[in-house]
Amino acid sequence: MSTAAIAVGAFEILNTRGDPIIRTELQLGDCRGAAACVPLGAFAGENEALELRDGDPRRHGGKGTLRAVANVVEQIAPKVVALDSARQVEIDRSMVEIVETEGKSKLGANAILGASMVVARAGAGAAGLPLYAYLSGTAPSLRHFSSPSRNVRAGRRPPRSVEQNPPVARASGGARR
Repeated sequence: MSTAAIAVGAFEILNTRGDPIIRTELQLGDCRGAAACVPLGAFAGENEALELRDGDPRRHGGKGTLRAVANVVEQIAPKVVALDSARQVEIDRSMVEIVETEGKSKLGANAILGASMVVARAGAGAAGLPLYAYLSGTAPSLRHFSSPSRNVRAGRRPPRSVEQNPPVARASGGARR
């Protein structure tokens, strides 16, 4: 069974609020497929990657994602096709090499994230693992990924600095080999 990508596509869909978002799909050589929808970014902090929006006020108030869709199809897909979906890190690095702009504004964070998410889903499906197990390091090629964590803060008024309020819980991550 081939876990190499043979086709990558993307298109604009509307989320439950009617805002346009990007959906990316990937087909593997063994005819399995995967899809991922990138949620609409709510924040635009100075260190965050930037979503690529069309800016045409006549289409969805300028929030259209057709430019990001075109970037997936024209720039990302040629780099991903023929690569093994289990080589997540290599595929993500190839997308970063295309970008080389601050905030990932050249391709758009929505295009990059959609492609990365769909590769991860395809890799998990090919490995016969749920996505969380695949990303937690159960898959041999992803052992060095960090485990997800989220800080839960005690229920008191937030201090001026996060360091003054110690975390009360942390995820332990998946099995490591």
